[in-house]
Amino acid sequence: MSKESRGFATVGVTLMLMLILAAITLYAGKVLVMEKRISRNELQYAAAFASAESWLESGAQRFFDDSAVCDTTETYDSNSGLPAGHQATLSWECDSGTAPVTITASYLDSASGASATVAEGYAFAPLFALGSPAPLTFASTAKFNGTMDLGANPNGGGTGVPVSIWTGESDDLTGAAESCGYEEFERGSGQCSGDTYSSKKDGMGNDIIVNDPAFPDDLFAFVFGIPTDQWRDIYYRGAQKIDDCGELTASSTGIFVYEGNSCVMQQAQAGSPSAPIILISADGGMDVRNNTKVYGVLFSLDTDLSDSSEPKISIKTKEGILGSVMGNHGTGNTNSNLALSWHPEVFSAYEDDPNKVFSPLVRVAGSWRDFAVE
Repeated sequence: MSKESRGFATVGVTLMLMLILAAITLYAGKVLVMEKRISRNELQYAAAFASAESWLESGAQRFFDDSAVCDTTETYDSNSGLPAGHQATLSWECDSGTAPVTITASYLDSASGASATVAEGYAFAPLFALGSPAPLTFASTAKFNGTMDLGANPNGGGTGVPVSIWTGESDDLTGAAESCGYEEFERGSGQCSGDTYSSKKDGMGNDIIVNDPAFPDDLFAFVFGIPTDQWRDIYYRGAQKIDDCGELTASSTGIFVYEGNSCVMQQAQAGSPSAPIILISADGGMDVRNNTKVYGVLFSLDTDLSDSSEPKISIKTKEGILGSVMGNHGTGNTNSNLALSWHPEVFSAYEDDPNKVFSPLVRVAGSWRDFAVE
């Protein structure tokens, strides 16, 4: 081959390689641009989706604060504090003007065109799901020493069947421990004077249920619907953490949780008949001292039943606990001088709950979706 032919072939191959490289470069550039566009679109959609989820939470709180938003739609834009070109829409579709409610939240970024819609059903669910329990309800009991007057729940075992104590294991009533009907308890100003169901003298009556094989393995789950090993989930249901059990007053109402070493109550009154309390003491036991009146439920929670230690129970108030004292553990040898009774107004307040203090707004399982239904 002549030199001219070899030179032409070299130039031709070089040009061909340059064309191939240029084509590869152009293709790679297009792919990179496309990838960037896709990534940008994904980021913009993710931002819109996160905003829609946030507005869904806001919609739930809005409904909880004012159920009058039922079957309405509200739109928010820059006048509501959103960036220019951004818009959020909330709608509430209710059942006969109340919960359950389906809340739909949409978010639009008009500059990028990114939008997202999410919806979920919500309903009010009573957190205290036990109804009217026995005044004294514990997983197990040992000895009750001292003076106790118990006003039984008149329908604790069914209509017309009074129950004053319910335990999973046997108990021993010692000292001056008596149980009677709620009316007798009221007439005696916190004392069982007259007709009694159970006493040291006459023994245990049918109002005391012990060694009950039907007693729940997890009393906390039975009462609140949350397993003991997940007990902190109660904070997601509207419970408030307190640092001192003594800070509750007659105007306090709601679900309170104490996580300290000793839950001491020595105030004049906690809760009221129409606005009672539910106090959960997590591993802090119960130390209710003299001259303290409580309207509501006191629940002593042992968060780790696998160890041998148990929270201590000491209740020495004759002013009265009107509601129930409960625990998912044993009482041990309890020295108490107390008046404890079921109370009709207290448990009616839990059930009626007009302000939804004891019935948090919860998500309906399986109702979430990321599209709108026309």
